[in-house]
Amino acid sequence: MLELWSDDQGLVASTAIDTFPFRVGRAPEAELQLSGASVSKLHAAVDREGDAFSLVDLGSRNGTYLNGERIEAPAALRSGDVIRIGGQEIRFVRRRRRRPNSTIAEHSAFDAEGSDLSHLGPMLQALQGKGLRPVFQSLWSIAGPEIIGYEALCWSDDAERFPFELMQSAERNERAAQLSRVMRQLSFVAAESLPPTGRLLFLNVHPAETRELEAHLPDLLAQVPAGRKAVFEIHETAVVEDAAVIRRLRDALHARGALLAYDDVGSGQSRLREIADCPPDLVKLDRSLIRGIDASAARQQLVEALVRASHGLGSRLVAEGIETESELHICGELGIDIAQGFLLARPKSALS
Repeated sequence: MLELWSDDQGLVASTAIDTFPFRVGRAPEAELQLSGASVSKLHAAVDREGDAFSLVDLGSRNGTYLNGERIEAPAALRSGDVIRIGGQEIRFVRRRRRRPNSTIAEHSAFDAEGSDLSHLGPMLQALQGKGLRPVFQSLWSIAGPEIIGYEALCWSDDAERFPFELMQSAERNERAAQLSRVMRQLSFVAAESLPPTGRLLFLNVHPAETRELEAHLPDLLAQVPAGRKAVFEIHETAVVEDAAVIRRLRDALHARGALLAYDDVGSGQSRLREIADCPPDLVKLDRSLIRGIDASAARQQLVEALVRASHGLGSRLVAEGIETESELHICGELGIDIAQGFLLARPKSALS
């Protein structure tokens, strides 16, 4: 196993070695991709012969270091050895096998099976706020129409890399809450340049943050730009068995002038009980319910029932993913309050 360490964060991520030679570098073909100008395209590799492991420099510009010494030839690797590549610390760890088909068998945080290691380096950079671009998508009143607010999002600077891929990598490494906080911090700064229209600022909360969010509210809300009202979106997968937890969070938000939204409702798990036990200010219907709703009588009936129930509990409805005039028209007919989607506006920078 290779473990990536940071001076200020300790263990950041780990990956099992499942092929030899196991190459490290900036190139997409490297088994472990690291970012940084001081990292060569194919910098170094871990190789194996029998039960012995070795570290090999692949002609890197800035050298490969093992336990503080630059290697010139293949060097034997022992469990606990420290490798430095481009200023990044990597530890080699041998663990007892748990499965017959494992090479260095167990990996702790990073799941190498079926994962794309090319996202690991960019994810580590993203945790430092690098390679991310804040963008905002407007939400519109169906009755208006007028802009009622903006959802803060973060895109990758790399056009071929999607934000959800970085988040998936962070989730595998138990860093999702940290990455979510970094993205939100970048959005706060960029939101200062939003146009004055649309007072609401929708902010995503990762499920891993749900229970700790209340304690951080004073610091978070202090960063909301003047004249904006924060709406914290709790994703549907953040199921909290104790409804009192969500009620306390909602009440704490209201006490500080902020709002609560349930995001992606209808995408998988049912959130009807939570809507009933703790009605949010806004219910965002997932695009899977909205896409093609103009041609689905069954989905229209379902959404109409959700509209009636939510309105009865004091919640407004948002339709996500609207892409056609017909979808927008039906959503208005069904009583949905707010629309969001490419038909109305695509995400863009605050200054666009």
